[in-house]
Amino acid sequence: AGVSTHGKTQLHFVEHGSTITSRYCIEHIIEPFIKYDIPRLFPGDTQKKMILHQDSAPGHAGKGTLSCMKEKKIQVITPT
Repeated sequence: AGVSTHGKTQLHFVEHGSTITSRYCIEHIIEPFIKYDIPRLFPGDTQKKMILHQDSAPGHAGKGTLSCMKEKKIQVITPT
C-alpha cells in the first residue's frame, strides 16, 4: 500500500511463489493504481501531478517498469 496527502492506495498481495518482475509490477500494481487509486484519490483531477517514491527492488526499478511509468507520465523517484 502507498500513502499520499489524499489517502491510502489499495493494498496489493503477492501470490505465494510469485516473482516480482517488471511485468508483474506493471500488471498487478501500476495498472490497478492508475485505474482505481488515482481516480479515487484525485476525483475530477486525474492529471494531477504526482511523484512516486519507490525502492530499488528489481520489479520497481526495472527498465520495463520505469518505461511504463514514463509512458503514463508518472514521475518516479528511485534510490541512486
